[in-house]
Amino acid sequence: MSATAVGISLFEDDQSRAERLLLDLADYIYGHTSLKPMSKTLFAISRCLLIADEKHDVNDIASVRRAYAVVRERLGSAAPEDDYSFDSLLEECHEHVGRIMSAVVEVRQLTRRSDALGLAFNSLLRGKIEGGEGLGTYLTPEEVVVPMVQMSMDLVGATATLKRLSEGALFGDICGGTGRFVFALAQELRNRDAVVAHIERSARLYDQSRLAVDLARINFVLQGANPRFSAVKDSLTEPAIERESGRYLFLATNPPFGTAKYALRPGALPWLDPVLLKEIAATGRGGAVDPAILFLIRNLQLLSTDGVLAIVLPDGIARAPMLRGLLQKFEIVHRCGVDLCASISLPVVTFMLGGTVAKTSFLILRKTAKARQFSTFVAQAKHVGFLKRGNRRAVDSHGNDLTRISQQFAQFRQKGKLSAVGGSPNALSAAGGFNAPPSDQVQTVGTFADLVKVRAADPNQAERAFHISILDVDETGFIDIIAASRNEPGSRGTACKPGDVILSCINPRLWRVTVVPDMRGDWSCSSEFVVLRPRDHKFSSGLRLAAQLHHRSVMDAVRDAATGTSSSRQRVPKAALMDVSLRDIRLDLRALEARWRERIAFYEDRLKEATAYQRLHQDGEDFSF
Repeated sequence: MSATAVGISLFEDDQSRAERLLLDLADYIYGHTSLKPMSKTLFAISRCLLIADEKHDVNDIASVRRAYAVVRERLGSAAPEDDYSFDSLLEECHEHVGRIMSAVVEVRQLTRRSDALGLAFNSLLRGKIEGGEGLGTYLTPEEVVVPMVQMSMDLVGATATLKRLSEGALFGDICGGTGRFVFALAQELRNRDAVVAHIERSARLYDQSRLAVDLARINFVLQGANPRFSAVKDSLTEPAIERESGRYLFLATNPPFGTAKYALRPGALPWLDPVLLKEIAATGRGGAVDPAILFLIRNLQLLSTDGVLAIVLPDGIARAPMLRGLLQKFEIVHRCGVDLCASISLPVVTFMLGGTVAKTSFLILRKTAKARQFSTFVAQAKHVGFLKRGNRRAVDSHGNDLTRISQQFAQFRQKGKLSAVGGSPNALSAAGGFNAPPSDQVQTVGTFADLVKVRAADPNQAERAFHISILDVDETGFIDIIAASRNEPGSRGTACKPGDVILSCINPRLWRVTVVPDMRGDWSCSSEFVVLRPRDHKFSSGLRLAAQLHHRSVMDAVRDAATGTSSSRQRVPKAALMDVSLRDIRLDLRALEARWRERIAFYEDRLKEATAYQRLHQDGEDFSF
């Protein structure tokens, strides 16, 4: 094993130990003191981290109080604003100060070269703050952040970066949380011999959470810098951000995203050109749009010429055909070029510790003076250095694929693959790419089907009604059609129709996927099924999608997304399924359609047979079919 590999492994072990210490410490403080809500505990830990570098012993109230006063005096205007009285908090946990400081000092030692406060915020957030105090957010792991930043800076080069920084170029994150991306950017700039004063002057972070911004500022203070970070009401409308448009050399971010969460009202976003507004509105429903799309466009606008954006996006955007059209419209409106330099698929585990299983990718985009033609570097990471064990992280023995991928990207760049080499501008699907994966790695369930959530009609009003329960479907998708014809559910369930694909979201260890048969009647299914309707409404498309959903990679991804205390109680969030990647499997569609015609004929014969037996059971004498 190489020295580099050993260093990475040790670093990951230190991260896991630091997180365990923080979680145990938070539980201890929460259980043995009156520091509630959890934000008080987080505040106390952050201030203790701030004084953990003091050389003298700080293990009682008096010494901790003196050390904090010394630190604040030394920091002057850079000292953080205290939302709580640190002295009062010390009094509330006076019997435990020694233990608290001992744990914090060890955490500081373990994370000296990393984002200590980002880790603290991320660790304490899970299952605690987000549940009771509305501070939920999905922080990007360092194992992902660092490669993203390194790939971004490799595109500009050290010499050009230092020159632009000295001339006043900016770097940062406009929805920065605790500043993990900004911290990594600053660290990489230090590694490239940037002047600390230039870093301090150029760093920017904006976020809605004052607590997050405060933690980010403290993290920089620990590194000897006092940057300009600000809490704002909305980063998409903040005037201070607008005044910085065109000045950013580097932006790295994981913006908020979700289905149609941002309403598009005329004039609400003055910076958004009407042409782009129309293009974006076409991607939303009911006049609302995923905010990740808006943040993608906003970040591109903020970039200077030759500036680089690294952004995490849900696969429903990063892998969607509409992305190419949106970037092309941006080029036309802003009379520039946008190089889609890299598209890296991330595994589901990436954000599982934060509580989401959405399938994501990160993109590296470069803004240029004019549109060009190029190849896009495309890769898939299956491992990011850690696994989820319970609610905590554990080291993944397979390591971090992103380390290798970032090295491959450097080779790709050195070979001139980002210059004019032919192909279609911004076309991920047509890019050719370096180390390009097959198409199964860039397609998702949401690419081909819509999620149907329509309550079923009253089955008593139908001449012929079928209700598919979970237990009516076996592992091959075969339906117990007689049971489905006789079910009398306590609730109406979800409406479906022939050609729809249904997948059980309860206990995914027992895999149940099928296509609603093309048979006369009113169809419904248990609400524990997710109903997927192919967008072209072809029965053959449903057959293809169902077959793809049976692939092992999909089964694993869906099972990883499940939550619950036991296998029998596990459930998969239905919306999460839309971002699961599909395999483009080899499929004889004609043979499959023929097989399904045989199956449907068998279903009809079974119903006739059941009717004949039912006549006998009811004292009839006719046993004809």
